[in-house]
Amino acid sequence: MLNTLKFGLLAVALVLSSCAGAPAAKPKPKPQPTASLIFQNGETVTIQLAGRDPALEKAFQKWVKQGVYTQAPVYRQLPGIFVLTGKPRLAGNGFISGPTPTPNPEKPNKAPPETKTGQVGLVKHADGTYGPELILMYGKAIVSCCEAPANIAIGTITKGRNNLHRLHRGDNLEHIQINP
Repeated sequence: MLNTLKFGLLAVALVLSSCAGAPAAKPKPKPQPTASLIFQNGETVTIQLAGRDPALEKAFQKWVKQGVYTQAPVYRQLPGIFVLTGKPRLAGNGFISGPTPTPNPEKPNKAPPETKTGQVGLVKHADGTYGPELILMYGKAIVSCCEAPANIAIGTITKGRNNLHRLHRGDNLEHIQINP
C-alpha cells in the first residue's frame, strides 16, 4: 500500500514537472490590416500589409485617412508589369503635411526589400524618403528592375491582381479603404 502511494505521488510529481518545463504557447500574431483599392472603372485590388516596417505602414494608413489616395491618378504604367498611383512628390515637395518617413528595417545594415511580382510598395525619392506613391507589381519583366522606380515593399496583393491589367495611365484610384 505504501509503495502504491509513493508510486502515485511520483507519477503526479512527474506530470507536474513536465507541465512546468513545457514552453508557453506563443500568442498568435495580430493579423495585419488589409486595404481595398477601388479604381474608377470598378477594378478592385486587395492588399495585405506585411508588418515588416511599422513606421512606413503606419504612414501609409495615415495617408489613406488623409485622403491622399482619393482621386489619385495612375500616372505611370508599364503594361503587364506595374502601375504607379498616388499623388507624386515633385521636386521634394509632398502633397501631405508633416515629415515623410524613412524606412525602419529590423536590420539597419540590410537594404529594405524591393517590391516583387504580386506585391505593393512605396516609391523611394532621391532624398531617401518613401511615398506616398504606390507601386503595384502585377507582372514579370526581364528588365523591370531598370524601369521601375526604387521602392520598398509594404504588402502583398491578395485579390484582384488580374484587374490591374485593365488600368491605363490617366485612370484614377478613387479611394482606399483600410480593413483592420
